[in-house]
Amino acid sequence: MLEMLDLPAGEWGKKRVPLAVLAECAQELPAILTKLSCASILREKLLDTAKDVRSFTIRRYSLVILGQFRTVSAKILEALASGCRDFGSDTVQKGALNAISSLQRIDANTLPQLVQMLSSPSIMTVYAAAMVMGKIGSSHQAVREYGLHDSVVNGIGQAIRGITFSRYLRDDKRTMLDDILFTTLVEVTNDYTQEVVPPEVLTFENWSASSESQEHRLQTFWQTQIAEEPTIHISFPYLEDSIEKVSYQIRDQYFDLIIIPGSHGLLFSAKQVAFTKGYPPVLDEKQMRDMEQKEGNRISKFIISIPYKEGSLDGEPSYEIANNYLHLTFRGSMISSFDMSNIRYKSSTKKTSD
Repeated sequence: MLEMLDLPAGEWGKKRVPLAVLAECAQELPAILTKLSCASILREKLLDTAKDVRSFTIRRYSLVILGQFRTVSAKILEALASGCRDFGSDTVQKGALNAISSLQRIDANTLPQLVQMLSSPSIMTVYAAAMVMGKIGSSHQAVREYGLHDSVVNGIGQAIRGITFSRYLRDDKRTMLDDILFTTLVEVTNDYTQEVVPPEVLTFENWSASSESQEHRLQTFWQTQIAEEPTIHISFPYLEDSIEKVSYQIRDQYFDLIIIPGSHGLLFSAKQVAFTKGYPPVLDEKQMRDMEQKEGNRISKFIISIPYKEGSLDGEPSYEIANNYLHLTFRGSMISSFDMSNIRYKSSTKKTSD
């Protein structure tokens, strides 16, 4: 098969049947595909044939096989988006959507790229990203890996907020793109699976904003989620040994979160502290490099003071280190009245001897 895929461009016709056979086998026995000794080489060659301009069929079967690897990497994500944008034939689009339906995992570094695709000017790119989000957000990986599911939910919510005009699918029901996103959001936050929109050849048209405010729909959704699980995450960037100790005290109607940095001082600023209602952030590679390259400072204590009423917290805060953040989770009635504008920050520095 590898030799067949290496044939010169002019002999593309000889690749179609072997690819079709491999696609059928891969769909029947995906576990064997991933265990092949040549799996990584095969994946790279399929990424090339997925862009073969000479044959719709080759592009389609290449995408179908890539989906059977079950894991979304940056390169596979771009190949799937390109396939969904392929208006030369709906055969390629169907192949891309077939591949998306088989996905089960995503590489950690690929999630920011996937979220960014939700703001693409291409309706097909957004549609593809929403479908991938739906699969990953409902996967076993999202259950096992802390923060992944919440990052998916938050990404879709931000995409809905970013919609400024309605874009319609070319189908009998004139389904709106924001409806696809909203339905996907509901799908990944419920225990049942709901079919989103059948794959069609899609285009977009500019229309005035819908009468129902997307912000209102989203706020209603958030309020429902918070009512079911009144939690808030306070998250700050974390590298190994960058924080020595975290404690808290309650005084003068304030809850003080006290952070003692490691030997290099505080490696993040107050602006990098994230407050999220159930949806913790992810630190990307650039932010990690910035922290690693940050020069040491003399800050020995950093305090975050949050307005507090007696009895407004349920139990002790819990914590988790994930996605290069230290996440502290609080539960209780204080969450419903949480106001960022009333939060205070204070830092103290080490004393130096003369």
